[in-house]
Amino acid sequence: MFNRYFDIIFPHFPLLAGLMRLTTYTDMGLRALLFLALQPKGQISRISEITETYSVSHNHMVKVINQLTREGLVKGIRGKGGGITLGKPAEYILLGETIQLLEKHLDVVDCSHGNCLLTGNCRLKDAFSEAMNAFVTVLNNYTLKDMIDNRKTLTEVLQITEIIPEPY
Repeated sequence: MFNRYFDIIFPHFPLLAGLMRLTTYTDMGLRALLFLALQPKGQISRISEITETYSVSHNHMVKVINQLTREGLVKGIRGKGGGITLGKPAEYILLGETIQLLEKHLDVVDCSHGNCLLTGNCRLKDAFSEAMNAFVTVLNNYTLKDMIDNRKTLTEVLQITEIIPEPY
């Protein structure tokens, strides 16, 4: 999702654009959060709605939603009529923090194998670490709410219809 913007955000690190890639897991998490943020206030969604909308694996999405729930970004409602909603308002969900929660490792290079002759003398890891910190910092300037400011277009593309409550 954000991979194509990496070289724009970091023009001084063109090599990183090819190395940095968010996992499918993170991509699915961001898509799920976008879907939930686009729902009418109070609307409870089902995981199957998200997986059908994006044509992704239900089993994988369940794992992603479970983590988002543990992290407080999604709220699970049990029982009949249950489902999921955002765990907190979209304006409080920062993209950089969300990516850090979903990605297991944001290291561009892995120097832990010990088979590199440059270990201990190389400065690449420090430069890449600085770039990743900058990546997260830039994305923390954006909230989930910022990502849905084109709500009308997104709801049309995702075929989300607003449910108008029946009058009492």
